[in-house]
Amino acid sequence: MNRNRLYVALILLAVAGYWFFSPYLTVYQLQTAARAGDAGAFNKHVDYPALRENLKQQLAAIAAEPSDDSLVGKLGLLVIDKVVNAFVRPEAVMLAMQKGVFKPQQQHAGIEGQDEPAQKPDWTSSRQGLNTFIVQMTSGDDQGRLALVLQRQGYADWKLSDIRLPAEVRKP
Repeated sequence: MNRNRLYVALILLAVAGYWFFSPYLTVYQLQTAARAGDAGAFNKHVDYPALRENLKQQLAAIAAEPSDDSLVGKLGLLVIDKVVNAFVRPEAVMLAMQKGVFKPQQQHAGIEGQDEPAQKPDWTSSRQGLNTFIVQMTSGDDQGRLALVLQRQGYADWKLSDIRLPAEVRKP
């Protein structure tokens, strides 16, 4: 009888451990797919409709901020939808995962420091409640931190559903 209780306890412990570590496994799978350029494996862990909607909301908030030229803000709102739909593709999201940025580094002739290899970003993680897992790029300054937000879908399935833009992008 005690042996059965031990087996049940071990099984429950294994299930709970898998549940707890499942977002870390998803982040690892996203990183591996991004490094390998495997869009199919990467796409299994991304909720593109939610990701696009969240980025549109962030960009609309930036465009709605008061500025000297209100026409620019209005035009910005008109093109946000098209721009987000055009740029939120597996290649761009994988690049954000690899380098912590949305744009590729440009090589310019004659500029010092271009021969240095790109430094890999360091990532930290945290949970917000039971269904949200945030992976944030750490850098020397707190201004340039990109955050990837994963949402639980089901028991232990996580999907990338939001990319929180760094503060330097959100500033007017």
